[in-house]
Amino acid sequence: MDLVACYLQLSLLTTHVLLTQSKGSRYSARGQQPTSRCDMGSRRYLAAGPRRACSYLSCKNYGYQEQNCPAGTRVDTKFLKKGRNKIAQRMFPCIRKGPACRNVLNDAVVPVGKKPSLGLKFCGIDLGIGIDTSCSISEENKQLVKSFIVALLSKLKIGFGYVKVAGLTFAEKPKVIQLLDQSNSNQATNYRFKNMDLKADRCRTHTDDALAFFNDIVFKESHGDRPKKKNILIFMSDGSTYHGKNVKNDVYVERTKRIGRELRERGVESFVLGMPTNKNKIVGMEEWIEIGGDSAHVFQLKSFAELSSRIDELILRSCENATMNFWD
Repeated sequence: MDLVACYLQLSLLTTHVLLTQSKGSRYSARGQQPTSRCDMGSRRYLAAGPRRACSYLSCKNYGYQEQNCPAGTRVDTKFLKKGRNKIAQRMFPCIRKGPACRNVLNDAVVPVGKKPSLGLKFCGIDLGIGIDTSCSISEENKQLVKSFIVALLSKLKIGFGYVKVAGLTFAEKPKVIQLLDQSNSNQATNYRFKNMDLKADRCRTHTDDALAFFNDIVFKESHGDRPKKKNILIFMSDGSTYHGKNVKNDVYVERTKRIGRELRERGVESFVLGMPTNKNKIVGMEEWIEIGGDSAHVFQLKSFAELSSRIDELILRSCENATMNFWD
């Protein structure tokens, strides 16, 4: 754990240096078009998607690619105006709530009840589950989160050759529920998640530390990760990374984004469940997109009651192209 602590300190210092170097305008100069060269600064997003308020252009490998706004969100009117004026921006554009767009890309939402529920799913994946328990989430909603997790796990065959599950809760610091090498049966795993600690130690949201724990501890062979198994992360959050008042939170936000990218670069497929705040606002979307990689991996929820409707889709997508055997 001493090595991990040193890594986290070095990682934070690196992020601070990079952030200091990259500070600049929030908007680009005029003249930015879908065919223009882009970067991860003020030319990162261009609100000039072919479907206007429903899609946007995001910088990938120095070129723009169309992305969907996450379900339940639309491009803000201010950003649409910037896009019409050929001005790109640093900020994520889909921050306005609105009716669901007709989706022509790949993240269409299936209404509840349209398909029969899955039975027990047999597949071989290493699954990590991160659960935000910060004080902005009510006790009632925390119980809905627990019910969702328990219901999801009940549909997976857990054990050697099948699914192994690791989990943690986080507010100020990560609290381990179990690691992959402890996931030997449905019974033991369900017991630990049913009895997980949902209390927030302080009113903080250390998303960066939670992701670092998955990156440095959970998805490692020394703690049960299986090299030939697909790695999946289901990450639940209701807002942006927050380390407290009088703190440079933008440094920690950038660290969250960077570790989210690192997880994806090493092959972890991440799904983000963006939960509503107690003020029903959309916050944290820029972080969620970096963690998930694109809008198809971000589920923007209108209420905690909507969690249960996502179970089957999460299982099907997590188990897609996953190998299964009976000896590991």
